[in-house]
Amino acid sequence: MAETWALVLSSQAIPSQLMKDDEGWLVCVPPEQAEHASQVLADFDRDLAEEAGRERSPVEYGSTSVGLGIGVLLVLFFWVTGPHDAAVFWFRDGAAASERILAGQWWRTATALTLHADLAHLLGNAVSLAIFVTAAGRSLGPGLASVLVLGAGMLGNALSAAAHGPGHLSVGASTSVFGAIGILCGQQFVRRRALGARSRPAWLALAAGLGLLAFLGTGERSDMGAHLFGLLVGMLLGILVTLALARPPNRVLQAIGLVACAATVVLAWLSALGAPG
Repeated sequence: MAETWALVLSSQAIPSQLMKDDEGWLVCVPPEQAEHASQVLADFDRDLAEEAGRERSPVEYGSTSVGLGIGVLLVLFFWVTGPHDAAVFWFRDGAAASERILAGQWWRTATALTLHADLAHLLGNAVSLAIFVTAAGRSLGPGLASVLVLGAGMLGNALSAAAHGPGHLSVGASTSVFGAIGILCGQQFVRRRALGARSRPAWLALAAGLGLLAFLGTGERSDMGAHLFGLLVGMLLGILVTLALARPPNRVLQAIGLVACAATVVLAWLSALGAPG
C-alpha cells in the first residue's frame, strides 16, 4: 500500500520517499507538504473504499411488492376454484396430469400453478411467494422476476411430468416457489464467484437452496420431483440472468414482463377450458 500511496503523491507533484522501520513501510514527505499529502491520501482512500463498495453491491431495481401481489391473486382464485375436487372442471382440466402434459397439453404446466389442494396448501405457497418472489423482484425488477419464476414453475412441471411418466398428478404454486429460491441462489452463486477469495465459497449458495428444499419441500404430500426441478431450473435461470445483465431492465420492460406473465396464464386457462376432455 505504501508504494501505491507514493505513486498517488507523485501524480500530485508531491515528493515522497519510502522508508522502513520496525512496524513496516513509511511514506515520508517534506514537512511543508504533510498537510496537503494527508488530504490527498485521505481522498484516495475514500474513493477506493467507495469503488470497492460499488463492486460488492450489485445494482438493484429496488423495493417491490410483486410477490405479495401474486399471493393475493392466488388467494382470490382459490375463492373461485375451491379446494381440490377431481370432478370440478378447474381441476379436471387444469391439474398437472403428466400423461396429458406429455401428450402436448402444455397449458397444464401453468394452470396447475394456480390451483391448490386446500386452504393450508394455498396459504403456505402464498406466503412463500410473498417472501421469495418479492426478494427476486428487488434485485431483478417485478416483471423480470415474474417471468423467470413463472418460467421456472412451468418448466419444472414439464420436467416432473417427463420424469414421473403417466399417472402422476399435482397442483400448486410450490414449483414456482422453489424456482424463486433457485433464482436467488443462482444470483448469489455468481456474485460470490466474482468476489473470489473475499467471499465464502460460491457453492454454498447452491447448497443453501438444496437445504431449503430438504426443509420445506419434502413433506408427506409434497411433490418432491416438481420442487427439485423448479429449484434446479431457477438456479440455472438465476445464474444466466446475473451473468447477462449488469442492471435490471427499465420500467417499460418490467411492465411488459408483467403483462406477458398475465397473458400466459390467461392463455393457458383459455386453452385448458377449450380443450376436448
